[in-house]
Amino acid sequence: MVPSVPAARQTVLTNISQIVGLKNTQAKQGLPVRLTGVVTYFDAEWNLLFICDGTGSIYVAPTPGMAKAQSGDLVEMEGITAPGGNVPIVARAALQVLGRGQMPEPSKASPKELVSGQAGSQWVEVRGIVRAADDREGRLGFDLQIERERIRGYVLDYAPSNVTQMADAEIKFQGVCANSYDDKGRFAGVQLFVPGMANIQVEQPAPADPFALPLRAVSELPRLSPEHVRHRVRVQGTVLQQKLGQHVTLKEPTGTIQCTPGK
Repeated sequence: MVPSVPAARQTVLTNISQIVGLKNTQAKQGLPVRLTGVVTYFDAEWNLLFICDGTGSIYVAPTPGMAKAQSGDLVEMEGITAPGGNVPIVARAALQVLGRGQMPEPSKASPKELVSGQAGSQWVEVRGIVRAADDREGRLGFDLQIERERIRGYVLDYAPSNVTQMADAEIKFQGVCANSYDDKGRFAGVQLFVPGMANIQVEQPAPADPFALPLRAVSELPRLSPEHVRHRVRVQGTVLQQKLGQHVTLKEPTGTIQCTPGK
């Protein structure tokens, strides 16, 4: 009788670059992971956890009952690899908080790099103008205009008064750029996740009263508003058409304009 040969033990992956360097077919094998890194963003209710180490950043799928951690916590994590959208992720993860760690230097990704997914899972620094802000399921949601690009973002730790203060403000902040994928694994866009208002610097506050802005004629308004009109403008006219939640069409002596309501 030939004695059985024990199966070779799988090599434990100990840094993020080893994981993201895998092909999804390899990550599907559920390779063991054990690494130490810093939490950049954690929202258990929305199943969002991002961790970085000296080699890269990665999305980790939170598990029920996972230890609570905050942005900036140094953690030891164990889990297995799993296929992601275009890069592998970590699944079936368990965390142990070791204390406070050092947040990484933010990547100053360009708008093109952000919207194309090249900055996925990275801790980034972003500047832009808040076009609209709202309370969304206990998070501060905002639409950010960055040059010609518009990206949706969320702030986890905020006060209700911050919602009205954000709209039309110019801000600089640090947060995680998260890639989204459809059910077929195709890239579908990005969102920005900010741990709290402490990560946001208001470089130009929004007007205290937008209805105190100077009244402008429609004929004055440039046609390419994202490039030429950086902030809110005030117009006045007669409503020609209204689609609730979508737009309002106004007419005044110099022209007609379609206005999109803030969220």
